[in-house]
Amino acid sequence: MGIEWYRDLIICIAGAVTCILVLVFIGVTIYISIIIRSLNKKTKVIMNSVDLTTAQVKDIVSEVHQDIVDVKSEILSPLVQIMSIIQGIRKGYELINSFTRKKGGKDV
Repeated sequence: MGIEWYRDLIICIAGAVTCILVLVFIGVTIYISIIIRSLNKKTKVIMNSVDLTTAQVKDIVSEVHQDIVDVKSEILSPLVQIMSIIQGIRKGYELINSFTRKKGGKDV
């Protein structure tokens, strides 16, 4: 066994190790691609759920906004009118009272 035999042995071992490393690299790459695909499918399902939930929330907000507009137009507007009438009556009463008071501020 000369030096040539050892050289050929090292070349064969290096080739075998390189083949094994390439196969491992390919296996790891396939495994990672499968994981990424699985995560992509799960992400799509989650995103579809989020989109559906967002649409439902938008509908709820729209309904609440419409309810607020209805409350404003049906309850608050007549209430403001009633309060305006009461305020006008009070101001008129105060005006009449001011005519009947003496300049000192005491009642007649």
